[in-house]
Amino acid sequence: MEDSTANQMCFSSEPFVFLALTVSIDPVTTFRVVFTRNSREAVGVIGKITTDDYVKCIRKDSSQIEPLHSEPVIPNGYLCGHKFFTDEILQKSLALAQSSKPEKSIYPCPYFGHLYQADSGYLMWPISRGNKLYISGMVPVGPYYLILTNKIQLVEVVVRGFNNNFLRCIRSRQLPKVPVSDPHSKLFVPPPKSGFLCGKTFFDNKVLQDNAEIAKTQAGKTFKGQFPKIYSGSPYNVKCLIWPIFKDGILYRRGTKGPYRFIFTLDYKVIGVATWAKGNLKACDKITIIANKKHDTSDYLCDKIRIVHQQLFLAAEEACKKMNASAKNHYPAMYKGSGFNSEGPFFTYPVLQNGVYRLSHVGADRVVINTNCEIVGALTTLITVIDGDPKNELTKRLVKCHRIDDGEVPTGFFGANAETVDGIDAVDVVDQIKNDDYAKCIRRESSHTKPSHSELENSNGYLCGHEFFTDEILRQSLALAQSSVSEKPNYPCPYFGRLYPENSGNLMWPILKGENLYRSGKAHIGPYYLILNRERQFVDVVVKSLTNNFLRCIRSGQPSKEQESEPQSKPTLSPLKSGFLCGKIFFDNNVLQKDAEIASSQAGNKFPGEYPKEYIGPPYNEKCLIWPIFKDGSLYRRGVKGPYRFVLTLDYKVIGVAVWTEGKLLACDEKTITTEKNHDTSDYQCNKQRFSHQQLVEAAEEACVRMKAPSRNLYPA
Repeated sequence: MEDSTANQMCFSSEPFVFLALTVSIDPVTTFRVVFTRNSREAVGVIGKITTDDYVKCIRKDSSQIEPLHSEPVIPNGYLCGHKFFTDEILQKSLALAQSSKPEKSIYPCPYFGHLYQADSGYLMWPISRGNKLYISGMVPVGPYYLILTNKIQLVEVVVRGFNNNFLRCIRSRQLPKVPVSDPHSKLFVPPPKSGFLCGKTFFDNKVLQDNAEIAKTQAGKTFKGQFPKIYSGSPYNVKCLIWPIFKDGILYRRGTKGPYRFIFTLDYKVIGVATWAKGNLKACDKITIIANKKHDTSDYLCDKIRIVHQQLFLAAEEACKKMNASAKNHYPAMYKGSGFNSEGPFFTYPVLQNGVYRLSHVGADRVVINTNCEIVGALTTLITVIDGDPKNELTKRLVKCHRIDDGEVPTGFFGANAETVDGIDAVDVVDQIKNDDYAKCIRRESSHTKPSHSELENSNGYLCGHEFFTDEILRQSLALAQSSVSEKPNYPCPYFGRLYPENSGNLMWPILKGENLYRSGKAHIGPYYLILNRERQFVDVVVKSLTNNFLRCIRSGQPSKEQESEPQSKPTLSPLKSGFLCGKIFFDNNVLQKDAEIASSQAGNKFPGEYPKEYIGPPYNEKCLIWPIFKDGSLYRRGVKGPYRFVLTLDYKVIGVAVWTEGKLLACDEKTITTEKNHDTSDYQCNKQRFSHQQLVEAAEEACVRMKAPSRNLYPA
């Protein structure tokens, strides 16, 4: 729909949306007519695109669908829903399309859809891949495309809607955005942004207000035991509601909850955000972020290195970008020191002589910023020899750098009496293990690595990262190791690594295979192992790290599940387990959430033709990603794929699990399982045989154990 007034038309300040069945013959259309509240007059039509955004349709007064060139203001880009692409970005994308090599990319590809005639000869080129410009390869791409002639000249910018329809983006204008951290901004002064700061994660009040509305409309639809839950303890001490919330401000639905909790009143007004740790809530700080930065503009002397303001500024910019990142970045790191001309809390970020920190060499120097991303100072690392003897160990300490604008460097400023900053004491060392968890390292006070007696007190198992193995489970695993009599066993195998002497004669036995105790074979073995001596007696429990090293698990005690449960949850109720049931194979949502994170972090590393792959078709009928998945929930890497497919959105949110059969996907049933069983307690007469309830329970228990067994069992059928 297009006319000369199309781009001048704006919606009322209070529009509402009405389903327009006349726009499409589909039972559920993806187009909506927009009205004002006080009139039945239509003011516009919007269409839904594959990112769940909406774009404004352009009025069409004639049979031709040509772009308009009359604009009330000078345009500098295209508006596609809420996404704006500047002319500069589009020129870069066009240049990539013009320089692309056909053998390395499936794009540009022929245009398909209803917007242009079939014989137009037009081509399509994706603008973006995630947050970056598309360059080449078969990779997940966004819904925004350049329309090109067969000579690779720009025709139009479009966005993909549902059912392979395309909608034209609107030629528009947008004011330049302010940088993340702008030291001398005079033209742009965006409004302050208020919210809650939990460590280095910021929750915007506007997002929380929207979440409160969502919670209000959906609370009545949730099943018993789900969120929101009533809470009346510390630190609020009034009856309120809590709901887990993710770093990006999205309310929890299923899977791993994470540490953050959204707090609101019983009538759904925002109270704040808190962190959940060790059975307690800790309120996050309420802060206001001002976009107009007031940086300390001085250079700094860090021991013998002068760091200019521009280097500090670049590091501060990078720190701001990563402050709320979904990835687990060590930097920016919390800093609890004082002595800066600003209010805390403070954060530190590495400063390099050339470029910015990229997860490799950290260097000795740090910029210090506040919650407003303003530069407030700098720190450096001093390395000294204990007692001045080169044979002794080296010590490292973080000290303040000298501010150049304060004048000459005082005598001995970086000497033995240099001001060591507060609050930077190391409390632990961790190492990353094979399943993207972290295991705590054990402090070593002597040359041997045996656990101390203090670790054995009040203990009932071993803690390996976040995985806890009870003594009972370990005894069962040990019994399996001792009874293993295979002629060519894979395990127990000789121990290798640096934790024990090479001539120790120790053996290794995997604890888990998938979600079950290991019995035999090589596939789907977890990173957790029993260490045994030559006589297959128990020695220790270890976990395998990413570098094929082994870390000792910590002798520990685990409280009962009721002690760790959410506030106000009843200890007699067992937790619900939600997921997807494919025949007799159940895929837990907690496992799928972790798989989605792994897929998101690893998708960019794959070579063309590998997974995830884009899919659009039944039963989902919207563009999504699929990745083969095994029975135990692990993602396919190589070999035989099997029938199961993990289905995700383009931004790596879980959609479900499906079965691939005869070239089609069949969606698995969404299922919620509770460990609180409601058995039929009756006995049963089967022909001449009477079966007691206890016999049926034992058979049912065995069936449950085998339900997800990796071997092909005829039963349960």
